[in-house]
Amino acid sequence: PNVPLLSDADSLRNTTKILYHRGPDGYQVSSGTVGNSTPTPARWSMGHTRLAIVDPSNRFADMPFNLEFPTEGGKKIVHLAANGEVYNHIEIYDECVKAGWETPKISGSDCESIAHAHA
Repeated sequence: PNVPLLSDADSLRNTTKILYHRGPDGYQVSSGTVGNSTPTPARWSMGHTRLAIVDPSNRFADMPFNLEFPTEGGKKIVHLAANGEVYNHIEIYDECVKAGWETPKISGSDCESIAHAHA
């Protein structure tokens, strides 16, 4: 089961809501597991609030991003919450495309380019 790292999912939501004044344009929490370790996979949880400066009307730009990318072996999922201010985000994504990257962006978010570069 996807159990948040905190013992109480409501605690994560409430803790994230404390940041509302810093990012009133979006709010999301996300949790999951990492790897296939046995007997219990490692768990993670993160929350994010968004101050929408780049691509403010696009809800796909809300974080944490949980983006799935195709790979030769199947798929890779990148979970990302970032502060933003990626001033060269257009150039970063363009470099990915020049290197053969074919997955289109789903938003105009500067931070999404980080996920594409990492994948």
